[in-house]
This record gives sequence, C-alpha cells and structure tokens, in this order.
Amino acid sequence: MELNKLFCNGVVLQANKPIRIFGTGIGKISVEIDGIVGNSTVEENEWVLELPDHDYGGPYNMKVTLNDEVKLIEDIYFGDVYLLAGQSNIELRLWQTNAGEEEYESNPLVRAFFTKIEKENNDYPAEEKWLKAIGCVSHWSALGWTIANRFQKETGHAIGIISCYR
Repeated sequence: MELNKLFCNGVVLQANKPIRIFGTGIGKISVEIDGIVGNSTVEENEWVLELPDHDYGGPYNMKVTLNDEVKLIEDIYFGDVYLLAGQSNIELRLWQTNAGEEEYESNPLVRAFFTKIEKENNDYPAEEKWLKAIGCVSHWSALGWTIANRFQKETGHAIGIISCYR
C-alpha cells in the first residue's frame, strides 16, 4: 500500500468537506479517523476512499488498512487548506523580506507541506512532509506564512498551506 505523500504525520485536512483519502494498492481497504470508518474493495491499483465531512479540530490519528498492512498517521487536524500557486511571488522566502523577528514566531496550528523542488539553492527539506511552524519559519513562502498565520489567529483553526511554483 502506498498513500499519497500528502497523507503523513501532521497533515491538515479540509474541515466540513468530504474527506478523500487516496493511494495505490489492491485488496480490501479501510480508513478510520475519529470514529469515522470507510471500507471498500480495490480491484485496480489506484483508489480513492471518501468519508463524510468532519468539523474543525484535532489532533486525531488515522488508521489505514489494506489487506493486512496497516499505516498510522498521527497529529492530524481538520482546518482550512490553501493551495498557493504562482512563481516568484510564492517562492519569495520570509528571510528574503524586510520582516522583523516578530514575523518568525512559532504557531503549531500553521502547517506547510513541503515537496521536493529541483532548483538551485533549494532550502526546503529533503523529504516531502508537513512541517509545523515551530521555531524558524524563515525558509517558508513569505506570502504563504503571512496569510496562514493571520488566518489561524483570526479563526482559531488549523491552517495548512501547499505551495506550488516553478
């Protein structure tokens, strides 16, 4: 079984929308999160399992079972997820701006999904994963961090950001 790389520890799932978990593998699939359970039989290698929506909150754990293989995803929040697409406007890092140190504050309910980017001087993590805004966020997208941190403070909900640029 292979889950899509988005589904790893620390993921923020969109609240109040159907939950779609997807990956690859063949057989009997089961997904459970906070008492919500979905089951299906997968006959082709790619699968999508849709669960009912869930209100804001967390942290939760998700158990995914395909046949006898079990994967546990921890520290999941239901919040608001934003896809930031663009070019240099999204790529600009916080450290490249004139933001003061107060802009580098920790906020564990703000999370960003980092993916491998083949570029020179790439300062993103080597592996694809969700990172909490704890400690230095200077390498995060300045626009992404500013929006996510502001929205989290205004709503009180977890915020996930996914940056997409080339």
